[in-house]
Amino acid sequence: MAIENGQSYEITSGGGTITIDVTQPIPDFIGLYSTTTFSLLGNWSLEFSATPPVGTKITVGIQLQSVTLNSHTIEIFGSALSQIELRVGGGCYELHYFGGLLIWVNAPVPSQNNSISGYAIDAMPTDRISGMTSAQIIVADGSDVPQAVDMSGDVTIDASGVTAIGSGKVTNTHLAGSIARTKLASGTADRVLTNNGAGAYTELAQLTPKLGGLGIDNSGATGFVTFNAGTASVNAFTDTNHVNVSFETGYVGDFKVKMGFAGTVTSAYAFLTKTIGAVDAVITIKNNAGTTMGSITFTASDAKGTAQTVAISANNTFSAGDVLTFTTSGGSTTGEALVSYSFTRNS
Repeated sequence: MAIENGQSYEITSGGGTITIDVTQPIPDFIGLYSTTTFSLLGNWSLEFSATPPVGTKITVGIQLQSVTLNSHTIEIFGSALSQIELRVGGGCYELHYFGGLLIWVNAPVPSQNNSISGYAIDAMPTDRISGMTSAQIIVADGSDVPQAVDMSGDVTIDASGVTAIGSGKVTNTHLAGSIARTKLASGTADRVLTNNGAGAYTELAQLTPKLGGLGIDNSGATGFVTFNAGTASVNAFTDTNHVNVSFETGYVGDFKVKMGFAGTVTSAYAFLTKTIGAVDAVITIKNNAGTTMGSITFTASDAKGTAQTVAISANNTFSAGDVLTFTTSGGSTTGEALVSYSFTRNS
């Protein structure tokens, strides 16, 4: 490294202090010399006026005649030269200031122990490094000077050395191969995963018609799928069955119909296909248990074509395989009718 700014100082027997002002440009070379042999009469030191900036590098050259310390010290930035090292006669020492700590980075190195600030680079304990805060790391800057910095970006680190990937930092370019389904977060039970209008993943309780579904929740529905203007829904069917009954002699009595499905009888309509005799005629409608759910009455002598209707709302449910009974009575042994009974089908 070429010397751009150098200073030199003579060490004499009287001792003293040379202070380098850190508020001014700091020399990159300091030479220490003596012109005669002598016995030191007082301590001598080279020191900074304050802690120099992090990354400060100084080469100290020492060229002394024979010197006797005489129980005094010669210190370079807090590190004392021993009598043995002074007998070497000279040498250059490169010093770095890092985090407020002086580091000697080449040999020969002044004598050092845990009571002074300098340490050889291969023997410096980590607890001697200062100027750092919790969870910082050491990184060389653009000038190749070590600096204490906060770890940032995609990954951070805590004071225990544990790293963490930041939110949203892992993108598709970081992934390779397949991802196990067990690594995906659980969603809501019985939901379908699909893309919404913005292309983002979303959950649906049921698929819309556009996605091939009905767009309705059928979990509690009973009935059949129907469509109204393209919109699907689940409803029960309403339908009507017919049974012929008679008041004629030899035929009056029970007329039965077996149901092949479940449902609810809602109304009945009877139409006379033959005139009733001189006595009122009654059609009693019963469920599978024989319990009456409603009745229709024709007045004596009602003519063919007469019709009667009854709304039914009690005892009117039936299951697949149940038998409905239509019992005729009265009519003075004559008359016939067509009974139409309406029902809501549930299965």
